[in-house]
Amino acid sequence: MMLRIAHKSVLGVNNMAKVIFKGLFQGQHNYHFSNQSENVMVATIDLVYKNQNFRIEVKQPYGTSFEEDEGFEVYIPFDSLLRELNYSALSDKLEEYYRSLIGSTGRGIRIEGGSNIQMSNNSFVQPMLVDIPLASDNGTTW
Repeated sequence: MMLRIAHKSVLGVNNMAKVIFKGLFQGQHNYHFSNQSENVMVATIDLVYKNQNFRIEVKQPYGTSFEEDEGFEVYIPFDSLLRELNYSALSDKLEEYYRSLIGSTGRGIRIEGGSNIQMSNNSFVQPMLVDIPLASDNGTTW
């Protein structure tokens, strides 16, 4: 399925950018895993902004709990067009997207309780259109 977003509709109301999350590749997720010595979760999320495709790396760092909602690390290339967007809002939406697919509230892989569950190499294609505010001019969002 081909997803497109027209340039004229990239900006929504009140300087909000339209972004399409296209899919997620779950490289690794150690859910309630004992003896962790690396990242708990590593995934990439494909998205479209201004008719350009991007792949964003998202990680849940070692020592954090997925279900405790301790936040993810989001890696965006320094020279990326995505830096036009508010980093906090983009990070929050990427995490919301991941959690909508995986975990206790997930539609793709729903997990509640349990321990020592290791998931890897799972792909999800679930488009989601989101509004992300543009970065402010004061430079504090990145």
